[in-house]
Amino acid sequence: MSEPGQTPTNPEQQPVVQIVAQYIKDLSFESPAAPEVLQTPPPNPQLQVTVNVNAVSKSDEAYEVVLNIEIHAKKAKPGKTYKW
Repeated sequence: MSEPGQTPTNPEQQPVVQIVAQYIKDLSFESPAAPEVLQTPPPNPQLQVTVNVNAVSKSDEAYEVVLNIEIHAKKAKPGKTYKW
């Protein structure tokens, strides 16, 4: 196996990916009808899920990857919307 930063001499060798650190930059959860909605949950809501991934090079060997996940849950009846 090659040393980090060197090109593999064997074409079957793959580059190694290493996660250096993980952290939560921003997190929010809104449930306007809590705690009632948790005690008697309504029927399955309509879900809309959006996932965005952005990567920015910080150096030749380091990238910052931002994963943005947004989930909206709506009741079948008109009313409140729950957002995660």
